[in-house]
Amino acid sequence: GFYRALFAGNVVAAASLSTMTTVPAPNVDAGAAMGLFRVEVDGVACWGNNGFWGITVLACPDFEVVIAGMDATTMGNGTAELFDATLPALAACQAQR
Repeated sequence: GFYRALFAGNVVAAASLSTMTTVPAPNVDAGAAMGLFRVEVDGVACWGNNGFWGITVLACPDFEVVIAGMDATTMGNGTAELFDATLPALAACQAQR
C-alpha cells in the first residue's frame, strides 16, 4: 500500500520524507508534521492521518505494520478506539520478536 511504499522510499525522495516527518516546535504537542501526525508506540514513532470520511491510517515503519480503520458512523472519531485497542497489542507482539 501507499504508506509502506512511502516509508520504503518509493514515493518521494528521502529529503522530502524527512521534511514530511519533521514535527516543528509549535506542533510538538499535537505531533503534527506535514500531512502526517506522529504517535509514539513503546517509544517508536508511528505516523498517521485521519481522513475526512472516517478513515484513519497509522503506519509504524519500525514495526513493519500499517493499521487502517473506518468509522462511518462518527466520521472518524471512533477510530481512536480502534487504535487504543490495537497499539498495546502491537507493542506486545513486537516485544516478543
